[in-house]
Amino acid sequence: MNRKHLYLGAFLATAAFSVGFYSGGESLIKIGQQLELFSEVYKEVNTVYADEVDPTRLMRTSIDSMLDGLDPYTVFVGESRIEDAKFIQTGRYSGVGIQLARHGENVIITQVVQDGPADKAGIQVGDELIQVDQEVITGPNWKIVDIDNLIQGEQGASVQLTIQKDTISQAVEVVRDYVAALEGDVSYYSLVNESVGYIKLDGFGGNAAREVKQAYDALNDSVELSALVLDLRGNLGGRVDQAIGILNLFIPKGINVLEMRGSTPQHTRSFTTPFEAVNKEIPLAVLIDESSASASEIVAGAIQDLDRGVVVGEQSFGKGLVQNVRPLSYNTQFRITVAKYYTPSGRCIQAIDYGNRREDGSLIPTEERQRNAFSTLSGRKVFDGAGIEPDFTLDFPLEPEILAALREQHLIFDYVTNFSKNNDSIAEPQEFQLSDKAFKQFLSYLEQESFSFHPKSEEKLEQLSTFIEEDPALQTPVAELLSRIEKAKSGDLKKHEAAIRKTIQKEIIRRYYYKSGLIQASFARDKVVLKATEILLDSNSYQSTLEQ
Repeated sequence: MNRKHLYLGAFLATAAFSVGFYSGGESLIKIGQQLELFSEVYKEVNTVYADEVDPTRLMRTSIDSMLDGLDPYTVFVGESRIEDAKFIQTGRYSGVGIQLARHGENVIITQVVQDGPADKAGIQVGDELIQVDQEVITGPNWKIVDIDNLIQGEQGASVQLTIQKDTISQAVEVVRDYVAALEGDVSYYSLVNESVGYIKLDGFGGNAAREVKQAYDALNDSVELSALVLDLRGNLGGRVDQAIGILNLFIPKGINVLEMRGSTPQHTRSFTTPFEAVNKEIPLAVLIDESSASASEIVAGAIQDLDRGVVVGEQSFGKGLVQNVRPLSYNTQFRITVAKYYTPSGRCIQAIDYGNRREDGSLIPTEERQRNAFSTLSGRKVFDGAGIEPDFTLDFPLEPEILAALREQHLIFDYVTNFSKNNDSIAEPQEFQLSDKAFKQFLSYLEQESFSFHPKSEEKLEQLSTFIEEDPALQTPVAELLSRIEKAKSGDLKKHEAAIRKTIQKEIIRRYYYKSGLIQASFARDKVVLKATEILLDSNSYQSTLEQ
């Protein structure tokens, strides 16, 4: 598009907006004036700016800057990101079922969806991706999101991925298909004991409610369930209709479970359960953590507010904003926040108030804001403004710094990649244990890679040492502290051996048995599942929690 056509388009768009806005109230007149002003500035930059500018990039920068002052969920979706938008809306995308990450300048496959197109083609976690069709994607200039856009595309169309295993490269033809997010919405279900069922829900795609119903039926057919654990940990959310459908499995017909309040009537509505419940009496425990968001919080919040079950785990993320996707010209989209949602008690669990900022534009932390109290059906106190707070909160120790360093430097990942090349199979998930021999091999691998790490205390002291370098009296005690930290570091591998071994073991199980195997392996030792089961089996504790 040449500049003449660009200016004409901008002028006509502004004129059209202006005619519509000037027929409205004073605020609409101001909008029209600002659009006209923007058009003039845009034209001047393109006409007289000293360097040549890219009109498309300039406009995209303008749009992104305009939206920066809102919330991070209100975004413009360009043509190249349409597949990402489909994934957000449906939980499915047309691709090959892999996740990528950068290890230095290399692009490594870090996850393969079980039975997805890439899995069926023999692509494995740990393989290096070096080319997509004719595009060589090595080097630091390639962003992961850009590579993802190359791989995703029309369902049924093929894409050629060039994979490198060790020093051998091979081109693999993979046919794109709709891939369920995170290996399906329900990744695992089982019995915790003789009568307590467990369902792990990873997302709220288009089939989430049906999959939970199928899992429940399968468990209940095998044994008459006395209680159920619904695990929403790590579940970032998805479709609201699926959240309502899951709630309706356990909540009777005609009960208000969610309210949306927007600035327009079309975005303000209440949601009630449309059908009779599958089981409205079974004791229920919902598990959440800091990554449980959006639709997960709708389910957990309604269960808690209606005293339909107990919530166990950690405080949830706190996303109470509702987005709609609107189609725009040139195969682009606009995802915009149109409402906030409220649980049955009337609370909004949005943790960050993007509309209420300090004078400098910074956000006000939750702990500095006034939080309002609400009541569940039985009169229990619950609060807004910070996600869902569990009825039973479990605390977890912080990850050791040395383990975080091993993750960040990809050393556990790379060791397990080598392990899987040298071992065709391992024991079943519940039985596999990392051997002493394998752990010694890992320690040798760290020596070979010259592993080192710097705790935060060491970094702070090094900064202090530089700051006071001209004062010998202070340099001496700082140097002594640094020496003590260095000695302590040498023993950290031994001190945190149990946590490191557990992490290696989990990564190995994930390679051979995917996510479902990882859940299966940790099931018997999962302290949150065990706590939930303990509460459910103690009817007095369960009922008193809901009535207090």
